Amino acid sequence: MDNFTVFYRSNFITFVNSEQKISDFARDKNYFFRTDDNLSEIFSEFLSDGAAISLVVVCKRPLTKVLRYLLDTFEFRKAAGGVVCNPDDERLMIFRFGKWDLPKGHVEKGETIRYAAVREVQEETGLGKLEIGNPIAKTYHIYNMDGRWILKQTAWYDMFSAAAALTPQTEEGIEKAVWVSKEQMCKNLATSYSSLSYLGEVLKKRDTI
Repeated sequence: MDNFTVFYRSNFITFVNSEQKISDFARDKNYFFRTDDNLSEIFSEFLSDGAAISLVVVCKRPLTKVLRYLLDTFEFRKAAGGVVCNPDDERLMIFRFGKWDLPKGHVEKGETIRYAAVREVQEETGLGKLEIGNPIAKTYHIYNMDGRWILKQTAWYDMFSAAAALTPQTEEGIEKAVWVSKEQMCKNLATSYSSLSYLGEVLKKRDTI
């Protein structure tokens, strides 16, 4: 593991090994440098009310130990979702709570992550005949629910479906489920949550959009 990024609202913390370069996502952003000498202080600063900062933490310890600190400090939840392609090379998106999003959801007890990814895409969009492919990336973001800080890991997969009919899951706040071009998907993701903006950058780099 060379680096990983944790997102909170529109900000992020990128953790990098002291011998590695800054990640591409952080390179062109406005950020502050920290070291991993006091991780609790870093997160207090990052999560403070009204804080508008993004950080790059240069780590002396192995990044696996830093990730273990996060898993021990926050309530950890797993989620999974998909970047779905159709025969016209379009991508499936949803619109929820005023932002463009990709279908995803929590991994339930007893499920594999791949099974959960397919189930969540089907439930949120009504799309059938889904084929799941290779993993794309994992994103990490932090949020507060009822006074508890939660770290969510979302595993993203390539998916394909030749089905066309879409039915947004309105009871989950989803207003629209639509097919868009892959270029439009990346534009939409750029104005969405910071973790999805990062995923869009990963897809652009991979697919040279």
